[in-house]
Amino acid sequence: ESRWQDFAALDPHKLVGPLFSALCSLNQAVKWHAVTWFGLCVPQISQQRTEAARIVMRRFLWSLNDESGGIGWGAPEAMGEIMACESTLAAEYHSLLLSTIQDRQGPDNYLEHLPLREGAYWGIARLAQSRPNLVQPCSDLLISAADNEDSLMCRVLATLALTQIPGSKAGILPGSDADQKLTIYWDRQFQALTLNQLLRGFAFSGS
Repeated sequence: ESRWQDFAALDPHKLVGPLFSALCSLNQAVKWHAVTWFGLCVPQISQQRTEAARIVMRRFLWSLNDESGGIGWGAPEAMGEIMACESTLAAEYHSLLLSTIQDRQGPDNYLEHLPLREGAYWGIARLAQSRPNLVQPCSDLLISAADNEDSLMCRVLATLALTQIPGSKAGILPGSDADQKLTIYWDRQFQALTLNQLLRGFAFSGS
């Protein structure tokens, strides 16, 4: 935890560029720790000048746009982490993150590339962990989106998001092995947990 506590001595504005690069790392520890650091530095930027923090969020959204010419690795996860840590940005951008898992007729923000969509489900789960009131109105969307997913990770993360919302009911996915282990990054560390543990949510302390 000391690596997170040392953050106060750093200039958050100077971290943004390197963190965007770190999100593209093939090293999963580098990528996920960058996600966490975005959640630490962007709220600090927002306290000084909210518009500067909005620019970071818009940069994430642009990276997910086909016209950007890029792929947007780590963008949905970083957006979810930032919004979990900063209420103003959460109020302004949560609906855009939720729209990335909604496949509908006509123009939409749906992420067709599966790894990005898995990141979006993680970001939504992280947002729900900290601000369940913002995700609760979209519970039906999460359920219907998960039902249409072939990816076990997408379905698990959607259900994990539901477990963060008081009163929501989430159980073992039909046809799934309750003792199957999955590794996810949660509470700032990698955790290898059974499907049963993940969906019950008891392994997570919340924040």
